[in-house]
Amino acid sequence: MAGLRHEALIEECIAITGQEPPLRGGGEGLTREQEDAARLAVSRLAGHNRGRASAAYLGAVLHKKKGGTKVSAGGGAADGDAAA
Repeated sequence: MAGLRHEALIEECIAITGQEPPLRGGGEGLTREQEDAARLAVSRLAGHNRGRASAAYLGAVLHKKKGGTKVSAGGGAADGDAAA
């Protein structure tokens, strides 16, 4: 059943943004605001209250945080730096 859930959430993202999510190679032309709004809507549809929960369904966040490191699907830095 998880496959159907993921597919429905991906389709919701496509309906909101007009393009595939990062998981499927899309999302490059979205503004941070568009991506955040889509992620929050997908997260809420899945029963979560935070947009970051959408990474499990949509893939990694494409926009950088204020600190300059890109956020990966797991919520950590995607630039290869390991926490010491």
